Amino acid sequence: PPQPRIEACRTDRGWRLRGAKPWCSGVQTCTHALVTADVDHGARALFAVDLSEAGVRRETTEWAATGMSTTETGTVHLDDVPARPIGPPGAYLDRPGFFHGGIGVAACWWGGARKVADAIFRTSPADDVTAMHLGAIDARLLAGFAMLEQAAGIVDAHPDDLDGARRLALSVRWSVEQVATEVIDRVARALGPTPLVRDAEHAQAVADLEVYLRQSHAERDLIDLGRLTEAPLFGRFAGRDGITLEPGAGTR
Repeated sequence: PPQPRIEACRTDRGWRLRGAKPWCSGVQTCTHALVTADVDHGARALFAVDLSEAGVRRETTEWAATGMSTTETGTVHLDDVPARPIGPPGAYLDRPGFFHGGIGVAACWWGGARKVADAIFRTSPADDVTAMHLGAIDARLLAGFAMLEQAAGIVDAHPDDLDGARRLALSVRWSVEQVATEVIDRVARALGPTPLVRDAEHAQAVADLEVYLRQSHAERDLIDLGRLTEAPLFGRFAGRDGITLEPGAGTR
C-alpha cells in the first residue's frame, strides 16, 4: 500500500526508522523483522529491526477479515527505532530473487485453489452441470501447475536474468490468479452454498484464498507487464535458451 510508509534516517547513532509498516504477518510472534524503508532521493532499502526495542508498537486490532485470521497480521509502528541496513538502497527490490519469490506466492495461490477444489473432487457429479464444472476445474488446475513447473525450470536456468524474472513473475501471477478465481467461482456454482455454510474447513479455505489473492495487484500488474513487453516472453526462454517445453523435463 502507498501509505503509511517508513522513513529511514542516518544519524550519528546509526540508522533510525520512523513510521508504520502494515501487512506484517506474525506480528505478535516474531522477535525481529526485515522491513523496507524510504531513504534519500526516493530510494528504498531493507533494514533489520529488533522488535523488542522501546520504540516498537504492534497493532492487530485492524484485522477484521475471517480470511487468514490466524496469521496474526497487523501493523508495526516504529518511533526512532535503531535498524541495521541489509544491502545498499534498491538491492532488495531490484534483484531477480524478489520476483522469483513472487512466483512462489503464486504457487501458494495454486495450492489454495487445489484445497478449495477438494469439495467438488470429493463428490460424484450429480448432473451434467456439475460434471462440466468439475472438468473445467481439473483442466484449469493442470494448466496452472504446468505454468508453475515451467517457470521453475526457467528460474533454475536463468537465475540472474532480472528483466526476464520480472516479466515471468507478472505473467505467472496473473495467470495463476485467474485459475484460483475461476476455481472458487466454479465450485460455488456447482455445489451451491452448502459447503460454504456446512463445511467449516472449506469455508475457511475459500475465505483465506480470497484474501491472499488480493496480494495480486490485479490490472495494475497487467499494465506493468504490457509496458515491459517488446516481444513474446515465450521466445525469450523457449528452446534456444535451453528450456524444454515438455512438462517435468526441466533443463537440458
